[in-house]
Order: sequence, then structure tokens, then C-alpha cells
Amino acid sequence: MAEQHYVSAKEWEEAVVMYRERNEWDNAIRVAKVHGGPASAKQVVLSRAMAVDAEEGVRLLVKHSLVEAGIEAAVDGLRFDTAVQWAQLALPGKLSFIYLKSAMNHEDQGEFKQAEEDFIKAAKPREAIDMYLHQQDFESAMRVADTYDIAAIPLVCTAHARVCFTAHRYSDAEDLLIKAGQPELLVKLYREARMFTEAMRVAKERCPERSGEIAREVAMNTNDPIEAGSLLEQAGDAQGAIEMYLRASRETSNDANKLLETWARAVKLSTTHARHMQRDTLKAATGRMMEMNRHIEAAKCYEDVEDFRGAINCYISGGKFDAAEQLATRLGPDMVQYVKDERVRRLVNNSNSTPEARQELERVDVEAAMKAHINSNDWGQALKLARQRGPDDARVYAAMYCQYIYNSNGDEPVESIIEVVNRDGMESQDLRFSALWVDIAFALINGPLPDKNIDLTTFHTGIIDVIANLEKLGQDPALVQRGQAARDIIHIYHASVKMTDAGLGQFATKLLCSLPRYANWMNADKAFFDAGVAAKDAGDENTAFVFLNRFFDICEHIEADDDDASPYDNKPFQTTDFPTNYRIPREPTVPADKSEPVNTWVLQLTIRSETVDLALPTIPVPGSSNGEVMYVGALQSPSGVTFEPCAITSYPILSSKQAVKCRSCTRPANQEDWNKYCMTIKSCPWCSQPAQPDFKM
Repeated sequence: MAEQHYVSAKEWEEAVVMYRERNEWDNAIRVAKVHGGPASAKQVVLSRAMAVDAEEGVRLLVKHSLVEAGIEAAVDGLRFDTAVQWAQLALPGKLSFIYLKSAMNHEDQGEFKQAEEDFIKAAKPREAIDMYLHQQDFESAMRVADTYDIAAIPLVCTAHARVCFTAHRYSDAEDLLIKAGQPELLVKLYREARMFTEAMRVAKERCPERSGEIAREVAMNTNDPIEAGSLLEQAGDAQGAIEMYLRASRETSNDANKLLETWARAVKLSTTHARHMQRDTLKAATGRMMEMNRHIEAAKCYEDVEDFRGAINCYISGGKFDAAEQLATRLGPDMVQYVKDERVRRLVNNSNSTPEARQELERVDVEAAMKAHINSNDWGQALKLARQRGPDDARVYAAMYCQYIYNSNGDEPVESIIEVVNRDGMESQDLRFSALWVDIAFALINGPLPDKNIDLTTFHTGIIDVIANLEKLGQDPALVQRGQAARDIIHIYHASVKMTDAGLGQFATKLLCSLPRYANWMNADKAFFDAGVAAKDAGDENTAFVFLNRFFDICEHIEADDDDASPYDNKPFQTTDFPTNYRIPREPTVPADKSEPVNTWVLQLTIRSETVDLALPTIPVPGSSNGEVMYVGALQSPSGVTFEPCAITSYPILSSKQAVKCRSCTRPANQEDWNKYCMTIKSCPWCSQPAQPDFKM
């Protein structure tokens, strides 16, 4: 009745449970089959089979034709012992399957010994070997292979060898692969590890028919040309080995000695096995050696092939003259002389020669020694030798030294040039140095002058001679014009110091007030500043104010980075012969510590300008019918009348009747100024020759 109620309530599964609990399995199977189908009945049968002993379970499975399904269910449920018992009683063919599944389960659980036993029972020794290889238990893998699967021994050896190779146990790996009969794999592993020497050794010992092929293949795939060359040489490929050896460089090896040995080996190999390559190989190898300053090794290569002149040239190139002379002595006097000549030539041209070597050269060739000293920047010794040869040489080499100083980009001050000129003079008649004189003059003009501590006497005389020579020889007009301006400005600075020291300050002031006439040649700010300061120091406030005011106008343009002087108000300079357009320097020429006190003075004077006539002094233009006037120091009137400059003051000579001339250089001067000057200094300010007053009527 209970069964009917469960079935009526569509709970037939509960009826199955009820019968199982009452141990009425036949009824349980019946209900499951009728209401759940064969699959449900199968599950009940399998549950019952697993709940009883093996023999009863097998009988039940056989009764319902579920032996194989029962075994598979037992395996899925990891009940391997039950599955084995059922298979032994009813289906022996399933034992291998059961043991394989059991072994795999043991392996998953890390029970490798039990897994091995089941793999063996399943007749699957290779799976046991694979398991041990996966665990890198090579001893167990080899034990199984030795006992159950001899064919797997190479597999075990190979796997073991790979692990040894990775661990850098190369000897063990090699033994295993040889045992496995895998020499080519060993070569491959050595190649992959870039162990090319070992790869070639194994190839030659185990597979010699492939050694040449392997050598070339390895050589082409290595970044080490030295190793590649060695492999090719061992394989008998001399040409390939030489080419590889010559590819060796500092980029491929940091071992200098190894590189030298490699290149020397290339030369030797070309001599013994590739004569057609000897010349090019020798040139390339020795060239690389000399690039490393290993000239002795390069020379030895030439000696080895009996190219003795080449060896001597290598020694000479490296400065190894003693070795070169020793070898030259064996060859004859011509080679000895050749080495001596090269020694001299290289000392002259070598800027790094030692003082001892240059002193040795002095005993052989003084002129060559002087050039060698210059190339080594030992100007002191060069000038010393020049002085010993006479004043003419001293002046020439002094000019060369001044050129060096001038070109040093400010490394040495321009005053040091004057020190050289005052000590040794400076060649003034050689046109090679004419432009240098002018350049130095402007460096002084736009630099330290005026400075009473700079003695310009010798330089002043020299530049006058230089410009006279340029005028005489009709040289480049542009250079002549620039040189004349440099000469005149140098004269102003030099003569003004001399006149001030002699108590003729009024003449010095007139000279310095002429500087703005050259504002288009020298830095304009300096021209007006020096002229203005001279006028200020002389008490001429009007002139000083006009000049210094223009100086500060220029300073404003410099600060504004404006190099155009045309916007200036030139009304204060209408009566002068000063240029109206001139280049504005990029940077101020006059230091701030000099200009700031003057700026204060100009501002103070501006405040009281109503009581001061702030204009340049003028004089009537001689012979003018319209009352024209010009600046007292002008050499040209506004209308274009020109006057010669006085040799003493640089002011105009207004009347030829009042003019006298120097009897030596014939420069004209105002008679009154000349007489006063000569009575005090007694020499011409231009040519420095003795001069006397001229009282002609």
C-alpha cells in the first residue's frame, strides 16, 4: 500500500529508498525500472553491487548485464580495489584500464611509487618514465627504463642531459647524450649556448662528416669573429678564418692582447695557407694594430713576412725611432738616413713631442727645432732660439707669437702682445703681418686704452712703419684706410700719455678730443667717452657735456639692442667733421665703474645748464665770406673746406704761413704748438727723431 501511495503522489524515488532501507533490493530495482527507466534501475543495481562483497556484487552485475558499467563506475568513484576484484571475476580485459586510472590518480596525489606499480601493472612503463621525467627524478626514470622499456633509455638520457646543460653541468650532459646516441643534439645545445669550441670538438669526434658544415654554420651565426675564425681554421677553411679574424675589433672584444694575437694569426695564416690574401691581410691587420698604438706588434708582422721597409715605417709611425734605427742598420746606410730624416720631420710636425726630443733636434737643425717648439706651443724656447739667430729672426717669430696670442680668443690679454713687442720687436715690413698690426691696434683701442701703464712706444713706431709700407706698395685700399685710422688712434693714445707726463696736458686734451672723428672705426661709445673725460679733466665743461651726452645716447641704444646711430640728434655736431653714421657695439665698451661717476656729473651739469653754454667751441672758417664757423678741432668745415692736421694736436692748421714741418718725416704742425712741444720733448711725436723749434717769420 505504501508503494502505491508514493507512486500516486509521483514520489516513486521515496518508494525506492523505502525498499533499500528494508533491504528489499529486487523491489527497489523493479520500482526504479518501471517508473524511472533503465538508467534509474542501473544506479540502484550499482549501489547494491558496491554495498555487498565482490562475488555477490559481480553476480548482481552479471544478472543485469552491467559488469563493464559497474567497473567504470567504481573507477570513477576511485574504488579501484573493487573494480580490480570485479574485473578479475568477470572481465579480466578491463584490468589494464583500471590500473592505468589508478596510476594516474596516485600520480595526481603525489604517490609516485604506487603510481609506478600501477603503470607497470597496466603495461604502461613509458607513462611511469614520463612521470618521473616530469618530476626530474631521472634515477627512477632510468630504473624503470632499464627494467621495463629499454627503448626509452635514450629518451631519459636526453631529458636528463637537457636539465644538466641548463644547470651548466656540461660534462654530465655530454656523457648522457653520448650514451643516448645523440651527438648532433649535443652539438646543437653547445651552439645554442654559444659554446662553439665544444660544438666543434664534439662534431669532429662524433660526427666528423659534418664538422666543416657545422663550423661554417656556427661561424655565420656567432657575434664573436675570433671564435668563428678559430672554428673555420680548425675546419680547414683558411680564407674564411682570415676574414673572420679581420672582423675582430674593439666592438667585439675588450681584450686588446687577444685582438693583437688574432690579427697576427690572420697574417700568419695568410702566409702559410692563403698567399693570395697576404698583402691585403697584412695591410688590414697592421692598420688595426697601429690604430691601437701598438706599432711594435705591427712592425713585427712586417718583419715576419720580410717586408723590412714596412716594419721601419711602423716603428717610425709609432715614434719608435730606436727600434727603426736598429732595423735600418741591418739594411744599409740609405735606410739609416731615411730614419734620421723622418725623425726630424716628425719632431717638427708633432705637437706632442717632448722637450728633450726638441732639444735634441736643436743640435741637428735649429730652424726645424724652432718649428717643433711652436707646434708644441713652447713659444718661450722658440723665441729664445730666434733671438740667438739675430734681431731679424726675433722680430719674425715674435710676430708669429703675437698672431698666436691674438687668435687665442681672449685666453691671453692683448697687453701680453705689447710685452712681446717691447721685448723682441715685431716684424713690420713683412706683408704677412700687416693686417695683424691693424687688428692688434684695434684690440688695444677698443680694449684697455687709455692706460699709462701700457708702453706703446715700440708698437707706435711699428704701426707707423707698417702703414707707410702699405701706402708705398699700393696694397688693398680698404686695409690701408683701416690701417691709417688704427695708426692715428694709437698715436692719439700714445702721444697723449707722453704729453701729459711732460706737462703738456693741453696738447693731450686736444688729441683725445679728436677721437670722435674716428667713431666709424673704433667703438663709438669709447670714442665719445674718452674724449669727453679728457675735456672734463681739462675743465672744458661745454665740450665734455656734448661728448659725454652723446656717449650716454649710445649706451641707451646698446641697452635697446639697436645698432643704428642715424636717429641721433646731430645738431650739436653740425660744425664738426665727425661721422654721423657709425656702428653701435653690441656690448658696452666702457665699464660701469667708469661710466657711472661721469653719468652723475652730466646730470648735475644738466640741472644748471641755464648758466652754462653747453655747446662745442667754434672758430670762423678762414676765407669764408658768409661768416661760416666750424668746430675748433675740425679738419673739414661744414661747406667742405679741408685743413691738414697739426702733428702736435691733430687740430687744423688754419694758415700755411703759421705752419712748420718736421725735418725728418715732414709732417706739418702749427708753429706755436710745434715750438712749445719741441722745447719740452725735443723730438717729433710721430717719427721720434730729434726736433728743434722753428722760429721762422
